[in-house]
Amino acid sequence: MIFQWLPIVGLGGLVLFVAVQCVVAWRQAVHTARRAASVAALHIAARQYVASAHEGGDRNG
Repeated sequence: MIFQWLPIVGLGGLVLFVAVQCVVAWRQAVHTARRAASVAALHIAARQYVASAHEGGDRNG
């Protein structure tokens, strides 16, 4: 379907379209990776908090 537009937009337009799609996909991948990393860090912090709470008990009073 995209090849129907090739004579109209030319090769430069096709290259620009592909470049934009690559940038969009890259930004989505980075965003997803950052979100996954922050969720993983939150899980690790929660596990450490729960482990320290179970391990330490109520020593302060």
